[in-house]
Amino acid sequence: MSFAIRLTIPSNTTKPNAMYKSIALPPCILDEIALVFPSGCAELVGVWFEYQSMKILPVNLDEDYRGNGFVIPIKPHLAVLEEDYTIRLYAYNIDDTYDHTISAYINITIQVIPTFGFMETININELVPGLLER
Repeated sequence: MSFAIRLTIPSNTTKPNAMYKSIALPPCILDEIALVFPSGCAELVGVWFEYQSMKILPVNLDEDYRGNGFVIPIKPHLAVLEEDYTIRLYAYNIDDTYDHTISAYINITIQVIPTFGFMETININELVPGLLER
């Protein structure tokens, strides 16, 4: 399954005032992300991803993704298995003249999360015959 995010960041948007865009996902594994920096960004735009208010990409927390006219391929293989399943793309733009638009394309593998009823009784001997007879 694939998702796309586009975020336009106005000029003079500082890192403490970064813009963000959220994307709601199902429980999944983040397989691949293609982060697109158009020509003209001149590494003046910084980007990172958060899940549950924690920075997850890039993994070196004191840095951000930057670029100019190229795609950064990311293969994080990160699990998004706890509610809320929302990923946020954050970006700032220290260019004093131009707005810039960043795109991210996200490929995921959906994960099925088993649920168990608290009132349900499971007979372990039915699941593993002879287990309790030893």
